Amino acid sequence: MALFLTGGISSACQAPEQLHSAYEKCRAALNTIPALQTSSQYYVWHPDTKNEIQEIRWDKKEEFLFRVEARMTDAVFQLLQDLQDCCRVIPSLTLADVKYHYHQLTEECMLILKHYVSQTNPSQSMHNIVKEIFSPEELHSYYRQFFGNLSEMLKPQSVYAVQDPIEQIQIYTRRNYPKNLTVDFLASLFYMNSNYLSHLFRKRTGVKYVSYLNSTRIEQAKKLLETTDRKLYQIAKAVGYENNKYFFRVFKKLEGITPEQYRKMQ
Repeated sequence: MALFLTGGISSACQAPEQLHSAYEKCRAALNTIPALQTSSQYYVWHPDTKNEIQEIRWDKKEEFLFRVEARMTDAVFQLLQDLQDCCRVIPSLTLADVKYHYHQLTEECMLILKHYVSQTNPSQSMHNIVKEIFSPEELHSYYRQFFGNLSEMLKPQSVYAVQDPIEQIQIYTRRNYPKNLTVDFLASLFYMNSNYLSHLFRKRTGVKYVSYLNSTRIEQAKKLLETTDRKLYQIAKAVGYENNKYFFRVFKKLEGITPEQYRKMQ
């Protein structure tokens, strides 16, 4: 088996008290390793410059967050493999970029976890472990284990533990109403045909899905109108409407008055 040897090189040290700074520079150098790196030997030098983090555009993030919370561990692993494959087709991607993306996913998972436990911050030991990982394959493996364990931990208490798919969709909508929710997206999320989902949702609830989504958003908007002094366009965006005029139109249709009139009445 080939030995994987990687080294980071800092500028020269002039005194013992500079060793820690040199070590940090070596670590920064190692984080510039290409995410596609496959060589068994790799040496990099840190030239005291900061490189901007490159964003990884992964269109399955929302699905991933749902699968974690819905304790669908096998699907979580499949999506992580998809993310790894996505990283492999970006030639300029570095290890630092991949670490940053995983960190962002972890932060979003911690927001989900807040619904279940009071302590949601990743432990310092996890942070220290990731800082010392300089192999792309090892990094992917570590986060695969982390997210898999997180999904398994949520199994007994997940809000999606109910068996009814329409109830699951309603729960998902109430928890994610500010996002761009479409029938096609929900159909892919819940492994259903979009036409069948629309038919079943209306049959079970008596309303179209878009009507349920609008109703959910407007209820949240009413709470913000009652309890905050946010501008109307800020409230519209906060509940999922990018178009202010559409927000006003939906609000008046459901409530019979405009958002301004509703706020004054309160």
